Amino acid sequence: MSKLWNYLVFQGWMSYLMAAGLLIFTSGFLLNRVSRPEHAECKYCTDSGDCDIENLLQDPKTAATTCLEKRARVVLLVVDALKYDFVNWYDDNSSVPTYYGNKIPIIHKLLQTQPMNSRLYKFIADPPTTTMQRLKGFTTGSLPTFIDIGSNFASESIDEDNIVEQNAGKGIIFMGDDTWTNLFPGKFKRQFPSPSFNVWDLDSVDKDVRYRIFFELKKKDWSLLIAHVLGIDHCGHKHGPNHPEMTRKLNDTNTLIKEIIESLENDTILFVVGDHGMTDTGDHGGDSSNEVEAAMFVYSLVPLQKYNSFQGTVNQIDLVPTLASILGTPIPFSNLGSVILDSLPKSTRKGKLQDDLCKNYFKLLKDTCSEVWVQFDSSLMSKGLVLMFCTLFFFYLFITGIPESRIEFKNTAFFATGVVSMVLLVILIAKNWDVISMRWYDYRKIKKLIYITRVILLLTVFSLFSNSYIVEEDNVLSFLLVTLLCLLAFNLKQENSNENSERKAKPFIKTQPKSNLRTVIIAVGFVACVSIRLSHYFWRCREEQQQRMCSLLTTGKAGSITSDSLERVLLAVTLIVLALYITIVRLWLQNCGNLSGFSPSVLVGQYCPVVIGVCMGCYWVLQRLPKFVKVKFALSWQVSTLPNIVYAFGLLSIIVLCYRPLSIFLLPKKKESINLYSDENIVPRLFEKIKESIYRKRIDADETPVVYGLGTAYSAAFISLSVFLMLLYSLLLGDILSPSTFLMFISCASVLGLSAIERYNNANTISELVEVPTSALVCWFLIAEYFFYGTGHQPTFPTIHWEAAFVGTGGHFYGNLLPAILIGINTFGSHIILGATLPLLVIVPYTLYLVFPKLVKAKFSEDDLKRGELLLFEQDSVFHASVFSVAGKYTLLHGIRTFGSMLAATIHCRHLMVWKIFAPKLIFEGLGLLVTLSSVLASFYMVFRIDQRMEHLISRMTKGR
Repeated sequence: MSKLWNYLVFQGWMSYLMAAGLLIFTSGFLLNRVSRPEHAECKYCTDSGDCDIENLLQDPKTAATTCLEKRARVVLLVVDALKYDFVNWYDDNSSVPTYYGNKIPIIHKLLQTQPMNSRLYKFIADPPTTTMQRLKGFTTGSLPTFIDIGSNFASESIDEDNIVEQNAGKGIIFMGDDTWTNLFPGKFKRQFPSPSFNVWDLDSVDKDVRYRIFFELKKKDWSLLIAHVLGIDHCGHKHGPNHPEMTRKLNDTNTLIKEIIESLENDTILFVVGDHGMTDTGDHGGDSSNEVEAAMFVYSLVPLQKYNSFQGTVNQIDLVPTLASILGTPIPFSNLGSVILDSLPKSTRKGKLQDDLCKNYFKLLKDTCSEVWVQFDSSLMSKGLVLMFCTLFFFYLFITGIPESRIEFKNTAFFATGVVSMVLLVILIAKNWDVISMRWYDYRKIKKLIYITRVILLLTVFSLFSNSYIVEEDNVLSFLLVTLLCLLAFNLKQENSNENSERKAKPFIKTQPKSNLRTVIIAVGFVACVSIRLSHYFWRCREEQQQRMCSLLTTGKAGSITSDSLERVLLAVTLIVLALYITIVRLWLQNCGNLSGFSPSVLVGQYCPVVIGVCMGCYWVLQRLPKFVKVKFALSWQVSTLPNIVYAFGLLSIIVLCYRPLSIFLLPKKKESINLYSDENIVPRLFEKIKESIYRKRIDADETPVVYGLGTAYSAAFISLSVFLMLLYSLLLGDILSPSTFLMFISCASVLGLSAIERYNNANTISELVEVPTSALVCWFLIAEYFFYGTGHQPTFPTIHWEAAFVGTGGHFYGNLLPAILIGINTFGSHIILGATLPLLVIVPYTLYLVFPKLVKAKFSEDDLKRGELLLFEQDSVFHASVFSVAGKYTLLHGIRTFGSMLAATIHCRHLMVWKIFAPKLIFEGLGLLVTLSSVLASFYMVFRIDQRMEHLISRMTKGR
């Protein structure tokens, strides 16, 4: 047991070094912009001569510290995700998008009838196109950095100079998205915030704004009124733009704009702006044209300035100096935008507008700042790359070169980090270099399949250096995984054919009954390949893949499938697959004897999956019901209770499995007793009992205890753990995407089966069965990487399944930890499940013999194999060394791939696609590595707990004899 602790600490040490290298690199690659503390100030001119524009421009110093008088009050209506296409008018009816084209006619009408009072612009956002970063751009006039996207959940207050703070003394009224109150606490004269994170609620925030805004428009104690509605954005997240609900929300927005215009007074100007657009699936966060092209509409009862070179496209940061000019307040210090002159109300003050020079100046300033803000810290990047490379290199030498008998640990090495850790690793490698070189010399005898496996591994790494391969990585990984599975099955079939021909050449050798092993190998390989092919239907398209035919299933959005019959069929398929998965696992555990008795782990394994499955099925059915029907069955909080029950039972089950992982039942000894009926003579019954005990005495002298499930104690714990992780993963993916987890389950089971058969063929002793072939380990690694795509994900921010944060929470939670966990499980579920169940690769040969004894050739002693996984406990040193080796190689595979992403990001740091493709890929790959390291360490802990409980059981059985 102490050796297992050594392995666990060493694995933790290596995991720490990999994580440290990754974090150091990203600290230099993903920089945060430093906020400027200065605040702009100005003096208001009162004399008409001092305020003459031409005179002011003669003295730049005076002009920079002078504010003109207030032109009007401003109503700023922020319509979240108001894409330019939503307000652009289509004259050709044949080209009008069905659900969102020409749905806001009030804007078109005003542009046609009152061209001097209205303006429409294409409002270009700076990526990342997430709401909080866009609001910062609205109010400060500055640019966010790439990593700022991660703080969309954490709306910290803005300490930089901004338009809200500059106007706080003149009175600002706010209503709508509560992100504003987090960014600007205490800055509003009156505020009416509404919870904003529940994307399934399309109407609550909009109704609150509609209820409040008309009362506030009648009051005179404010200079800026901000209203932020969310219905269109939430509709995009929930349904996508091509859905009847989007038509309804656009009609609501049209009505709201029309009523606000009717309530405006002469001293008030209306700005209707979108903070970002949305993709064809309703998401945002990236830098595609659909995401950055929002709309801005300006309307004033007073005619607007007429500027000769009218431009229909403006930047969002231009809004800040424009509002400051209208409100008569200083332009924020960090502003990089320029005033949109033709959106200003006409002034009686004379002066000729010459803006070309100003626009060119601010454009140059913006470009300069953008260039400065993407300067990388090459020192940190180099340190991270060196630390990651050294860790991977020495860990590889350690895992592949040093046999278990020669491994020695120094206690001081467990606490060493950084350079000290590297020195200790070099010493350890140098001390055993003779053994390493000998083992490498023996690698000349490696089979061809191992070389092909290594080539496939290299291809997965080299593809990270090409933006085209990253875009098509779902296709690449699918092809490589299917190729490796086919080669593995073909190799096993060939070996089986060669052995059969050898038996026929030796007629005097007793031949075994003809086995159907070849058929089994072909069937298992075929099923695995079909499962991977079927998972293509769950792929999600990137923006660059719009030319590729993408299935409607990929969005996974409620109501995205407009055919009711198809939606019902898909839901029925999902429920059948869910029931089939739970049934298969229950039958397996029942057949192995791991559902007998009343221990906590047995009760959890027997009843909790059924309860969880029923709750998930009911939840999905209620979610798909029409709104008016759903209310008759259950209230919204009752519907949300179902996934909370799943969370509770799933978490309880995982805790029980970690604490009491053995699903076994020790049959109690039979007590001697005599059953008598009333008035029955006891003497004959006593005589028969004595006679029976005399004849049975010799047989019972060495009576052994009966234990159900002992032969599959290890595998049952990991299978049960995988069930609960898989069910939680399926719940967060949703009913449309959850069948993909069943395909992942089939692929994993196929790899385990082929791996076991290969070891039956190649192992010469029972101890050698624990040696996992490289091909099987790489297949396991590829499944984890591929089913990131196979469950509807892509390494881009717009395709993150944000809706996972609302499953069971309704958008109401405190802090960012819970939504981060839910979205993390949704995104990296394949990494979590395959990392947590990694020891199954070592255990599976001992398990399959107990279930399918006829598939195994009689190369080993049947008496030994019948003990199943109890052999692993008896040979714990060999078992633990194999688990340590497999875990080390598995984390190495993920570490090498992450190192490839780091190196690719470094090489392509000035590439056109660095922020669109390489940087997001690095972030997702790095997070996947951290999740994998954690899940592998958790699997080590599970092995440790199982060993502890097995020792307790053996000692208990020994005392009872």
